[in-house]
Amino acid sequence: MGKWAQQRKRGSSVGIHLPPPPRPVLEDLGAEILQTATGLDDTGGTCGLETSEDAGLTWDPAGSSPWEDLFIWGASDDYDGMLLRCRETGNGVTYSGDSPWSFILDLT
Repeated sequence: MGKWAQQRKRGSSVGIHLPPPPRPVLEDLGAEILQTATGLDDTGGTCGLETSEDAGLTWDPAGSSPWEDLFIWGASDDYDGMLLRCRETGNGVTYSGDSPWSFILDLT
């Protein structure tokens, strides 16, 4: 039996595909902007935020931080007049790649 056939037969992890993280939720709590993870623990991954001041035609990176299940991006007033979206990047163990973008939060 060849090397690859033996690994498959033994249940090796060769070729295992990790899914992307699920879409996070982005909320305006009145005083703060909160990103909430909707999946499993993704410690080692990241949270990312983008803003748009032109109705979503272009998006600018607004920050990236180590993953937390609840992450506060700052005061709502700091983003007044903008559209916001966030996503999660997997840690390579639980998830791989980027989640879909959150639904857009409109602070205009």
